[in-house]
Amino acid sequence: MCDTREFCRSSRDSTMGINFDALGDVEHFEHISGDLLDLFKSREHTDVTFVVNGVRFHAHKVILAARCTYFRILLYGEMKEAYLGPEEEIPFLDTTPEAFELLLEYIYSGLIRNDNTLWLKVWLLS
Repeated sequence: MCDTREFCRSSRDSTMGINFDALGDVEHFEHISGDLLDLFKSREHTDVTFVVNGVRFHAHKVILAARCTYFRILLYGEMKEAYLGPEEEIPFLDTTPEAFELLLEYIYSGLIRNDNTLWLKVWLLS
């Protein structure tokens, strides 16, 4: 694991007089959440496509697998979807595009849009 303070110590002249031990830990959780959500919305570097009632959702296997056991099993386990090529699509039949998008937004960002009707549909997905 990369230690930011060690990187700063090695990459800057130590004569700057900065006491890196006094800085403490750096936390950028809100930035990570926003960056991941931006990545999802941008569709850059996606490697899996889901289709829900004709609507395509492009996503990143590794992010879905890291955040959700279901997707880890679906995309990297012994299920047939794990063996699909990047051009093939995975259909989801028992939900709406709005609920599936809300689920993906939550997986990527950890943020929940307050829409009780949609969350009921997301809950029914599980």
